[in-house]
Amino acid sequence: MCRRPRGRGRDHRDRPRPGRSRYGAASLIDSDGWWGYSLAELVAAAVARVDDFDRIAAAAAGIVRIASWTGFDRTWGPLVHRAFPTPYRAGTPLTDAQRLILGALIDNPHLWYPTNGSVALVFKHAGLPHDRGQCQHIHDHPRR
Repeated sequence: MCRRPRGRGRDHRDRPRPGRSRYGAASLIDSDGWWGYSLAELVAAAVARVDDFDRIAAAAAGIVRIASWTGFDRTWGPLVHRAFPTPYRAGTPLTDAQRLILGALIDNPHLWYPTNGSVALVFKHAGLPHDRGQCQHIHDHPRR
């Protein structure tokens, strides 16, 4: 039996594979014994245990890049909050970690529905506009 790829016009190979984001989260913390934990549990552990966000920024960006909007409170949202502990203000320079996270937000098409208030709240708490073009401008002009 031949199966049709799921999705709207996308090749099935482009879809994130199950566990891929969990693997990225596991790289945030000690990887021994991480099987059986949810992505949210791994993110919570990493956010609580790692003092220097720069150490986990690349793995965090990988999670943010492929996350569903539903993770606004338990997966990608806490990572954005950790990257922007103080809300961004126009004209302030971005750290390398913040640029990585902002780039991942921009790359994720699931986070840009203008009617999604939960997602917009994460952006608001980070001091970022919930507008892809404006975020792209901030990313491309870091003002160092």
